[in-house]
Amino acid sequence: MAVIRRSRLGLKMLQKDVAERIGVDTTSVFNWEANAAAPEIRYMPAIIRFLGYNPLPTASDWASGSSGIEQRWASRRKRRR
Repeated sequence: MAVIRRSRLGLKMLQKDVAERIGVDTTSVFNWEANAAAPEIRYMPAIIRFLGYNPLPTASDWASGSSGIEQRWASRRKRRR
């Protein structure tokens, strides 16, 4: 989750500090920031508290098509051509 990295760097925190705040090990934060793994749902309340907002799309975002996923998919597709 790139949002974790942006927030962490903006707060001038180390991955170790974020891991302690969320209740995971440093490897988890590293993997989330590198998009090598997604956080388990049980960590989302702590992640939301750390970020100060919910980074996940809402049901209304999906219904309206504003989740950003379509835009990212279209962007990748254009780059491949």
